[in-house]
Amino acid sequence: MVSSGTKVSPMQNFFIALGFPSVFLNRLNKDYEDKFDPKYRAGLFPGIEKLLHDLKKSGVLLGLVTSNSEKNVKASLGSPVIKLFQKSSLFFREQGESKSHLIVRAMESLDVEGGECVYVGDQPDDLYAAREAGCCFVGVSYGWGFNKESIAVKLADSPRAIFAAVREVIRSFPLEPQFEYAWNWFSYHADQRVKMFNYMFVGLGLFATAIITAIDKGLYKIIPITLSLIAGALAIAFYFLDKRNEYLVRLGEDVLFSLEKQALFGSSAFMRSRFSGRVTKGILLRQHRENPTYRGLEKKFDDAIHGRHRFWLRGMALLLALMFVAAALALLFSDAKPTESNTLEMIIERLKR
Repeated sequence: MVSSGTKVSPMQNFFIALGFPSVFLNRLNKDYEDKFDPKYRAGLFPGIEKLLHDLKKSGVLLGLVTSNSEKNVKASLGSPVIKLFQKSSLFFREQGESKSHLIVRAMESLDVEGGECVYVGDQPDDLYAAREAGCCFVGVSYGWGFNKESIAVKLADSPRAIFAAVREVIRSFPLEPQFEYAWNWFSYHADQRVKMFNYMFVGLGLFATAIITAIDKGLYKIIPITLSLIAGALAIAFYFLDKRNEYLVRLGEDVLFSLEKQALFGSSAFMRSRFSGRVTKGILLRQHRENPTYRGLEKKFDDAIHGRHRFWLRGMALLLALMFVAAALALLFSDAKPTESNTLEMIIERLKR
């Protein structure tokens, strides 16, 4: 029943699977916790405590995510075992959130990525939660829901086998497709960002030429004024489009940053630079550590002196917008009049020919 995907935890789901009416669920759950569980308390499988101690000694950060109650779990594991887990990474049924969400919270509290985290469970529901959270998974065949015929998941048939299974799924985590997807996303939007500004300068250059020509030919003021206002609006539009493009570029950059730290260099690797001594070994991680976290005007000034696109290119867009609007206002309040040779009637006549 469990191996086919039927949910049996928390205990209310177990009672539902057995066909008990929903009106009795709260009472059944209370009887289970007050009477059955204290009398027939589940203990640790042989070898689990040693495994947890070995993992802890090897530097592995341990978290606990379960759909059982805090009271039951702590009573079953005991205080010495509970202390092996990171205090900030203990999540129980009382949190009232889905197991996948709790796994994500546990990863955040441990500061690890999906490819660095392995969730160990004994039910298909645990597997689905791990996949939804984006982390690795190892199933155990000595629990409820997996057996040796389960082929959709890496299985450990004893506590001793868990360590090797964890190392294997970490090595086989599909990083290459993630790199390819993130890089394609990043490079496409970074390229679009550069192209967009090329289009902006070419397009606004054409507008400037048209405005000068209209003034030089002595056409009605409404023509160069309209052209100036349209060009100013386009420059402002380019400003906001670049903000959107920067956001899209950063989406890919964030994934590459995570994969770089997780699979390429780690977060504590260093190297000797040809120019500045000992530096972080990792391009995006080094950039992240070397860039100060300024805010407000300090951040704008830092962007300016370091030649960052978000300051200079957007600044140019705003400057061009102001220039075109200023030109429109100057034309509006000027006393220039269209020349006789370029009246609207003559323009229409020429078009007819």
